[in-house]
Parts: sequence; C-alpha cells; structure tokens
Amino acid sequence: MVTSTIGQGRVVSIDSAKVARAPGILLVMTHENAPKQAAFEPHGADRHARPKPQLVDDRIAYWGQPVALVVGETFEAAQAGARSLTVAYETAPGKYDFEAGRSAAYQPKSLNGGANPDSKVGNFDTRPQTFAFFQKGWLNTGTKRRGPASAGPHQVIVPSCER
Repeated sequence: MVTSTIGQGRVVSIDSAKVARAPGILLVMTHENAPKQAAFEPHGADRHARPKPQLVDDRIAYWGQPVALVVGETFEAAQAGARSLTVAYETAPGKYDFEAGRSAAYQPKSLNGGANPDSKVGNFDTRPQTFAFFQKGWLNTGTKRRGPASAGPHQVIVPSCER
C-alpha cells in the first residue's frame, strides 16, 4: 500500500508505468484504474459493514490515505515497487482550527450501534492527586495511523512507579 505524504490536496500524477514493468510486479492499482465501488456511507447500524471505497478519485483528505496498491509475486517485490512509485501532489491548506468548527460540533445519540457517546470516567481534575506518584508527559503515537482522527502526539498523565 502506498499512502499519501500530504494531509490535504490532490494527486496530480502517479508514475506507475515503470513500476508496473518491474520484475515480480503483478499490479499497480491507483484511482485511475481501480474498479468501481459502492459510494461511501457515513451512517448505518454496523460501521464495519458500510462501504468505505478506496482509490476512487484524486482527492486527499488526510495524511496516510491510500493512493496506490502494488501487488507483487512476493512481499519483497511488492514492497520494492511501492517504495519506487512516484506520486506528485498539489497541496491544499488543512483545517486545524478546532474553534472554527466548534459551532458544527455535536454529540451523537449513540456510537457503534448503540454505545453511549459520553465516555467521561472519573474526575480528571482530582484523580492525578490520588496516585502515589504520577508523571505528566507526552505520548508519541508514531507515524502509523488508521485514519484521519488518530493523530499524535497526545498529552497524557500516567501512574508512575518511579520517585
């Protein structure tokens, strides 16, 4: 899988011809040659059964979005092909101002087919003082993400066994 290296914009070109001719490469799929898929459905009872089409157009909505799939005779061939694929982008400004979107924010009635969306547990203001020791710091979630909302790093407070 080849993923986007920009957070917002569009794919201008993908130079896949050279990779497609490389030894051991069976397929290079992009938005230009992907089969037609069902339209995205943002709502529904079973979030895992809803259509989530990939490689349908040139738009990039988030960093790490799939832009190509390289299939090889071996894992190593596919990986080498994916690494050598050249993708050109046109970037667009991202939307990073949470305050600007606050007026459109809402709490859903339920999550994942009926779960309560209110996930408040405990009292964040007083709980750290009840730990024998605590450490405030940053948790870096790395560069591998499942979707647009899983960005890091995150500030956390964790119990610590060190003084």
